[in-house]
Amino acid sequence: MGFGVPIVRCFAHRPVLNLAFDGAIYESPPEWEDVFVNSAEDRHFFHGVLGVSVPDSSRSLNWMVMKRIAARNPQLDARLVDLSKHYNALSLHLSQIDHSGKLLVTYPEGRQNIGGVEFDVRGLIHLTGKNFPISFLERVDNIVVNQKCAKIHFLHGAMFTAPQDSKIASYVVHYGDGRTNELPIVYGKDVRTRWFDSRQKSELDNPKVAWTSPPNSVATTGQSLRLYRTTWSNPNPEVEVNSISFVSHLTESAPFLVAITLE
Repeated sequence: MGFGVPIVRCFAHRPVLNLAFDGAIYESPPEWEDVFVNSAEDRHFFHGVLGVSVPDSSRSLNWMVMKRIAARNPQLDARLVDLSKHYNALSLHLSQIDHSGKLLVTYPEGRQNIGGVEFDVRGLIHLTGKNFPISFLERVDNIVVNQKCAKIHFLHGAMFTAPQDSKIASYVVHYGDGRTNELPIVYGKDVRTRWFDSRQKSELDNPKVAWTSPPNSVATTGQSLRLYRTTWSNPNPEVEVNSISFVSHLTESAPFLVAITLE
């Protein structure tokens, strides 16, 4: 559910005062989950499903995440790679909560044209970083592609900063003939931390931002969400790409992947 989850709560305040994972302080009803509830379906999930024991074979972040993610549109082109089997975080992970306890939906969803590239945006593959407070995986393998392509577009970002020019993650492309190719993701060249001060226009460049949250979603927080697009030119376009691995290099910055599109 993201960094809006409270780690300290004060019931002497009415409404209840919460200190969130990301350091934000906000008000909420006695049941903090209600901040995330927008429908009867949400209420059932946040107050029901999360408290129900599930079989060990289904006990995974992906099982819970897929309960809340929209099904993939069967009419989508296969070049918008289906990441469903690997999602481990909801888009809510990219949201913010303002001081009054209002959930600010700051992220894109569904089929999105970002910088002239179509993406299937429904959830996240989030990896861990050094001392990261949430138990995400260090790597995710076997993101199935099984197609030839000239280019691969990655829509992604990072949580927390890292030293300039440090390699925070890699995409490893696995070909049908057994070869591999690595695309490093470098902090300050490919991505920066996802939240930034929207009043500082210089924060939109170096690297160039692909998408930012709309101005009317920022409210009183003063912070905007940004996502980046990295395009990789395939040196072996005649060979089928079997799969892609997403690997964290365990720096202070935790990488996340939103979508992949082939060209």
